[in-house]
Amino acid sequence: MTNAHFKLARTWLREWASETKVREVVDLGTGTTASIYGVVFETSRGTQRAVLRMLDVPVNLCLRESMVLNRLAKAGLSVPRCYGVKARPDQGCCMLLDWISGGTVGRPQDIQTYAHQMADVLAQIHSQPPMHGLPKYTTVLNRQLRQAAAVERLGDVVEVVSRERGKIENTMLLHGDLWPGNVLFKRKQLMGVVDWSDACVGPQLADVANTRMELAWMWGEQAMHLFTQRYFEKMTVRLSRGVHSLAYWDLAASLKPALYGQNWGLSDNALKRLEVSVARMQEAALNSVA
Repeated sequence: MTNAHFKLARTWLREWASETKVREVVDLGTGTTASIYGVVFETSRGTQRAVLRMLDVPVNLCLRESMVLNRLAKAGLSVPRCYGVKARPDQGCCMLLDWISGGTVGRPQDIQTYAHQMADVLAQIHSQPPMHGLPKYTTVLNRQLRQAAAVERLGDVVEVVSRERGKIENTMLLHGDLWPGNVLFKRKQLMGVVDWSDACVGPQLADVANTRMELAWMWGEQAMHLFTQRYFEKMTVRLSRGVHSLAYWDLAASLKPALYGQNWGLSDNALKRLEVSVARMQEAALNSVA
């Protein structure tokens, strides 16, 4: 943590509450578009903790995410409340969020416990009413298909996904990026779901397939199957063919890592495991829809 970051955190927190005295700023990690800091500070109410999330996106996107977080927190979901959003001088934005105790889990020994909780929280998310003002999943998918059309190795995937995309219905609130890196656990208990920047409205199987893919990569295929089985026990899902098949959505979900995985800051080993996992999922899905 540099002195500049400490001063920036102190300045912003004092704008939110003038009597604030910042005691500590801790670097909690950096993603592709965000840097996250834990802050310990004093106010008239005593010692408090919060999270400063600095994003390299326009302020209107932070405001949109803030709206999602606060509505879901009010509904009782395990998400951090957002206390405020500020524009940054460099055209990014900063969010002041609840501190949630816990951390991410690499690959747990008790895979079933963690995979089931991932399924439970996704079912809870999908049970919420859709929100106005969020982008449509089809808008995101169409952009990915346009980019993937220029990648020869994705030709079969693009063909299958494009064939049915006109039948996709945008009807449900989606997290958009539910993977182990966005879920906090403490003593085997799920404490919170973070990073709602990809929240959108779309079909539930798009979210399910994304998490399946991420779990297969991070925790192994057993975790993927346990998650899927548990989710289908919790939620009524009509599976058949085309856009109502899990194979179709596995192919759609595979576009994101295939196109952008090299930009995720992964180690060589992690990137290789991701590529192998995505290729296996694409092969299995293509064989299923053939």
